[in-house]
Amino acid sequence: MNDTNEINRRPTHAIWQVTGEKPKSRWTQIGVAFTNRDGSLSLKFEAIPITGRTMVRAIEDDAQGRD
Repeated sequence: MNDTNEINRRPTHAIWQVTGEKPKSRWTQIGVAFTNRDGSLSLKFEAIPITGRTMVRAIEDDAQGRD
């Protein structure tokens, strides 16, 4: 896959860095993911976290119950 294909497609997942624990957890979007034909994901990061957890969530599920 090349970068041109990613530019022409919409991302299917958002990548989040989660720091802290409920109820004070902080979610910061750090990238997106694209679903490939074989079902795998290509990740595109804007930042690389060094602490916390990294979560990948389907974009339509973003607004629903974050852990």
